[in-house]
Amino acid sequence: MFEVDGTEHGLESIGPFSQWKIKLDGYRVPYLSGRVDDQGMFHLSLDERFGIEVPEKYAHQVVWLIANALAIGAGYSCFGENSQIANPFKCKLSGLSIAPDNEAEETLARLN
Repeated sequence: MFEVDGTEHGLESIGPFSQWKIKLDGYRVPYLSGRVDDQGMFHLSLDERFGIEVPEKYAHQVVWLIANALAIGAGYSCFGENSQIANPFKCKLSGLSIAPDNEAEETLARLN
């Protein structure tokens, strides 16, 4: 550790850290790092603050969900090749309809 005195809180350089970047379907997933251990568990770290361990056979699905959540949260339509900046004020809607009262009651009865 390298420490410099003379400032109010000091200056520290801590490291080095080795990180494994995540690539999903050819695209790097920002803020996500991870690796698989010798027991088949995939260790994922989001923003170096949040972590989860999943069996390797589920890692693709979990990373896919995280990548899309990050992309959508950042204002994009999805993660990867088809990603576009999403405009919530430019969403086409094919139509809305109101079900008659008896259909609505039947639907509610089936759900309960």
